[in-house]
Amino acid sequence: MQKHTAKITSKSIEQSGLPTDYRKVIAEYIWNGFDATASKIEITYEANEVGYIKGFSILDNGSGIDITNINDTFGNFLDSQKSNSYSNTGFIKGKKGKGRYSFTSICNKAKWKTIFNSEKGSIGYDIEISKSDSHNYRTDNKKLLKRVSTGTEVVFEDFFGLTADLIESIDFKEFLASEFGWFLFLNKEKDYKISVNGVE
Repeated sequence: MQKHTAKITSKSIEQSGLPTDYRKVIAEYIWNGFDATASKIEITYEANEVGYIKGFSILDNGSGIDITNINDTFGNFLDSQKSNSYSNTGFIKGKKGKGRYSFTSICNKAKWKTIFNSEKGSIGYDIEISKSDSHNYRTDNKKLLKRVSTGTEVVFEDFFGLTADLIESIDFKEFLASEFGWFLFLNKEKDYKISVNGVE
């Protein structure tokens, strides 16, 4: 496993104005998927009888995270590559370079499982950040794959600020409708979709 250090401190991340509302936290990762040219976002979760989240992930079919640019993406804070990017939707949401740290408001760890295309073929690898050591990120499991679909799955672990009843609430569904409804409508001919446990 190779360890990389971002040009920030954990304290600076905590004081940067990250969203604390679980709805906005989740929205950050959905927007990141759309910024990466995804057309489909799949939110999947599993909970026990009392609503404790046992598993939660957000999967997109975007272009993935190019490991050759990792120091310019995960290595920068409050300075995003996307600030000068072009999107075929004409809209880029994540330009502040801090959305990836939003998970620290609801859980203790996030892992990005991503696949991108290179000249050598499809490359898959993992990126991991822990709340207690948030100014560092780690990459692991890099492998060359046969040509497969690109995309990124963000897996969240060790929750303290998210329960199943919040995800299942009408309030959350209405928030998603308000936050993304217009964007999905503008891109309906491209079949853009968001689903929660398989339900659009």
